[in-house]
Amino acid sequence: CKKHQAVTKWLGVYRFPRVLVLHLKRFSWTGMWSCNKINTSVKIPPTNLDLSKYKSEFSSVDPPLYHLVGVANHMGGLGGGHYTATCLNTNDNQWYTYSDSHVSRARVPPTNSSSAYILFYSMAG
Repeated sequence: CKKHQAVTKWLGVYRFPRVLVLHLKRFSWTGMWSCNKINTSVKIPPTNLDLSKYKSEFSSVDPPLYHLVGVANHMGGLGGGHYTATCLNTNDNQWYTYSDSHVSRARVPPTNSSSAYILFYSMAG
């Protein structure tokens, strides 16, 4: 009691969602009233995201694979910045970048980004 101990915490997924939304921590508190933006680049798997290692031992469902369908990006800092999105259009199977009133075709889905803020995945199949 009242003594620090090494512990391990593990959470398992019992039922996997059709749409998976991953919100990345991009801000870190540095004091009572201030925080910094975290600009670490992350690798974004565009297809076959496998979450089987997070399956609960009590789940009888096989974990699905997920495919990336969208990325919300934030450029700038806490005091101001700009949001964009890169999304898959399922009608023509092409990727597009959305920025305010401008839409442009993206060559490929983002796979490495320091501005990715929220990742959207859809269950494969």
